[in-house]
Amino acid sequence: MISGYSHNGEDGEALELFVEMYNQRMGFDQATLLAILNAIASLQNVNVGRQIHVLIVKSGYQSDNFVLNSLVDSYGKCSHVGNALRVFDECSNPDLPSFTSIIIAYA
Repeated sequence: MISGYSHNGEDGEALELFVEMYNQRMGFDQATLLAILNAIASLQNVNVGRQIHVLIVKSGYQSDNFVLNSLVDSYGKCSHVGNALRVFDECSNPDLPSFTSIIIAYA
């Protein structure tokens, strides 16, 4: 549902659903994080992005390149290149998409 909302430009609804899901302790996975980071990037809401970043670290997804690349992209689209660079620097095994994400953040 979150991904569907985000893909249809209803990013606010995607965020509301994620918050409701989180408050009900339903859990989340990589796909959920990727979808919500995409919604946050579209909304350009860096404050929520920072909260999701903390959630990523607390839940152990900071070693997942897909999630980190999406987080870099999200910070970049929110015009917070410094945060994007910090996330990129924390990536233990950067790959081609990692480098592409940080280049796009700078662009």
